[in-house]
Amino acid sequence: MAMPPEIDHAVVAALFQFRIATTEQLRVLHTPEARPEQMRRRLRRLKGEGLVETSCCRRPGGCGPGS
Repeated sequence: MAMPPEIDHAVVAALFQFRIATTEQLRVLHTPEARPEQMRRRLRRLKGEGLVETSCCRRPGGCGPGS
C-alpha cells in the first residue's frame, strides 16, 4: 500500500512541532493501518532529502555505555 505524499508533509510538520518522535509514534499518528516498514522507508527517504534527521539514541540519557 503506497502512502500519499501528503503524509510526507504531515510527518515533517509533526517533527517540526514535537522536535522528536519515534518511527512507531509517527506511524500510529499518521498511518496506523500501514506496516512499520513503510514508515521506516518514508523516513529514510525524507532523511535522504535532508528534511529529517535521525538519532542513534534508543534509551534515556543518550548513546553509549551507561546511558
